Amino acid sequence: MVFSPGTIQPLEAHAAWGNVLCTGFFLLRPTPAVFELVDAALPLIGKMGDQPALNRVLAARGMRFSDDNLYSMLSAALLPNRLYQRLPEPDEPEPFIIHPIAPKVEADKIALFTELGLWRKSAQALVPSRPLRPVFPQARPQL
Repeated sequence: MVFSPGTIQPLEAHAAWGNVLCTGFFLLRPTPAVFELVDAALPLIGKMGDQPALNRVLAARGMRFSDDNLYSMLSAALLPNRLYQRLPEPDEPEPFIIHPIAPKVEADKIALFTELGLWRKSAQALVPSRPLRPVFPQARPQL
């Protein structure tokens, strides 16, 4: 599993690890251990959102960050904030991804992105009217 850095939510994950796994930009490989993790987090997602649910399940199961970062059959890597920014890092090189803390309302989000220099009106024309391909498979592969 590879995650961009979060901020401090959920607090118990931040207290345990000193960081948070952000679900705004992440990669999960389709392994049995990942499927089991997602299955455990799914019932919580509707109550608290995907990021708190995933972090809380991992923290409750004792995941830790170290050189031998193994949690059963799972390992997690946290991408460097200087290149995958959730919070601004003005003295760092230009990041690969900027995922600022933004409002949930689309118009407010666009206003913030415009203010940060991350949105142009012409960018709206680049967004396809429908997904080019499915983001998630319809069914899990047989393992």
